Amino acid sequence: MGLPPDMFFVDVGCGIGRDAFALMDRLGPAGRYLGVDVTRDSIEWCRRNITPRDPRFQFHHVDARNELYNPFGQGVTSDFRLPVEDGTVHRIGLASVFTHLLEDEVVHYMREFRRVLAPEGRVHASFFLHSPEALEAAATRGKTPWKAKFDIELGPGVYANDPVYPRGAVAYTHEAMQRMMQAAGLTTHRGYVKGAWSGLHGDQAEEGQDAVILSRG
Repeated sequence: MGLPPDMFFVDVGCGIGRDAFALMDRLGPAGRYLGVDVTRDSIEWCRRNITPRDPRFQFHHVDARNELYNPFGQGVTSDFRLPVEDGTVHRIGLASVFTHLLEDEVVHYMREFRRVLAPEGRVHASFFLHSPEALEAAATRGKTPWKAKFDIELGPGVYANDPVYPRGAVAYTHEAMQRMMQAAGLTTHRGYVKGAWSGLHGDQAEEGQDAVILSRG
């Protein structure tokens, strides 16, 4: 999706700053970065260890409840609003965030992206693309450390892998992804990025999970 040095980059699900460290030498003096995460300890660590070294990098805690990453959160995903002004963000990255969200939560995030993206802004969001071909390949060639079956239907085109912790791994069909993008006013900037997780794409895989590049519709 291109990473211009003067961009404002928002990292949703930043953890302890993996992408922040990778972008330190990429961002120019006018560039800036905001990392957000539901895990308070990760945000506090980044604030102590990254921001003092480079004030271009700021971090924000989102206290949204999630059974795996923030079980005692005081709010829900729909309460969350990115702490940035409308139309100001050039690039947004989400590494394995949609894989832990249900449809209404994904749509909420997408609408926030539509609000904050600059006209030429882009979003890179990884996810599990659910298809008969991917699941057939995953049964024998899957790369996940757990068995990727995605056989628990949570809604039209939305599938979980674990009945106890449905947000542990969520997959979406092409139709579900298109439905959510349309609801949020987003469109794809290119075809899906091919993920290695299922083994379907072999050495043509481009990264670990599938991904979609989004822009304003």
